[in-house]
Amino acid sequence: MDWWRNHAPVGAWPFDIKLLNLSNCDRFWERTIPHAGANTQKRFIATFIDYQDAVIQQIIDQREGHIRDINNYLDLRRDTSAVKPTFALIEIGLDIPDEVMSHPAIEVMISTSVDMVILNNVSSFLVEPNNI
Repeated sequence: MDWWRNHAPVGAWPFDIKLLNLSNCDRFWERTIPHAGANTQKRFIATFIDYQDAVIQQIIDQREGHIRDINNYLDLRRDTSAVKPTFALIEIGLDIPDEVMSHPAIEVMISTSVDMVILNNVSSFLVEPNNI
C-alpha cells in the first residue's frame, strides 16, 4: 500500500526509509482488508498514521536531545504506544459506524484505556531492577 511509504514527504524521514521492512506492512494490510469494513479501515489508517508520525517525532526528539515535560511526553506516548491502531483492529468484522466511535462516552473510554496502558508500561519499567 502506497500510504505506508508515502505518508511523509520525501526527505521527512529522519532515517533511511529502506531500513523499514515495508513488505511486511503490505502483506499485513493485504490480509486485513478482506476482513475489515470501510469504517474500520479508515480508523486503522488514521490511527496508524498518528502512530507513525509520533514514532518519527520521538526519533527526532532523541536525535536532538529534546526532553519533553510530562504532559507533552504523555501526549506523544499516547500515539507511540500503538494502542489506538490496536483498538481499530479489534473492530474487524464489526464495522462500527463513525457515529458510535465518535460518541463522547466511547472517546473517553478509549482515551482512558490508552492512558491505563501507557501508565502501566511506565510503572512496569520503573519496578524492573535493570531499568532503575
